[in-house]
Amino acid sequence: MAAPSDTASLALGLARLVVVVVVVAVAVAGALAGCTPTSGPAKTSGARAEDVRRPLPATTVVGLDGSSVSLADVVRGRVTVLDLWASWCTACRATSARVARLAKIYAATDLLVVGLDVGEDRATVTAFLEGGLPPHPVYLDPDFHFADALGRRELPAVVFVDRHGTVRRVAATLDESGVDLARGLLAEP
Repeated sequence: MAAPSDTASLALGLARLVVVVVVVAVAVAGALAGCTPTSGPAKTSGARAEDVRRPLPATTVVGLDGSSVSLADVVRGRVTVLDLWASWCTACRATSARVARLAKIYAATDLLVVGLDVGEDRATVTAFLEGGLPPHPVYLDPDFHFADALGRRELPAVVFVDRHGTVRRVAATLDESGVDLARGLLAEP
């Protein structure tokens, strides 16, 4: 028969093991949430932010009405925040909610917020948005033309473009530094 102190040590060891298993399980579940696309080879983002200075890729996107439009024409002359997302991406929902709040806060300014669904067809996106449209325009990049030209298939992604059409930052989410960047870009000529 085990001594009381051996039993207590065994119980403490078991409790620690259970805590470790639970922590690992929660971490794995969180990492996998939304990571498997149901269509297209996009994946969720692991990168944080990359400051860049390069021209906005010259690509065409598709409106919810099915019309094709040059992305450069959509953003021309405006500070723009592009929210790249997909309906299957769970992490995109939180980022899109932050971007939608930014759109509402800066609605009276020259800031343009654009949602850009990546890798999905119009029917999928339209069905997903039946739950409610964001307060900003939504376009589609069904064949990854913009994402590939940007060099970014990881989702979510937030792209900051100055009023001269230069991509200034590509980030995995919209955080306070992104809001500060948008505010700073609005102050630039």
